[in-house]
Amino acid sequence: MEVETGMENLTSVCDGDSTELRELERDGLVSRTAFAEKPMRVEYELTDAAYGLLPAFKEILSWSRLYGDTRLETSQQA
Repeated sequence: MEVETGMENLTSVCDGDSTELRELERDGLVSRTAFAEKPMRVEYELTDAAYGLLPAFKEILSWSRLYGDTRLETSQQA
């Protein structure tokens, strides 16, 4: 599977299993557009709901930068 990043949409060329993308589509986080081309092309685009999660992901990233290493060290000592 090839995924282009750095753009507003994600383009996927599926070789087989696209279970994760289908789950994201079912959950309303991506929309799927299939093109009648050879080879078949499918594009996945983030929905407004997915973009709405960005603030939460940024907070989790900030937290992990502050405490992630400490948590890892603590769990390895146990």
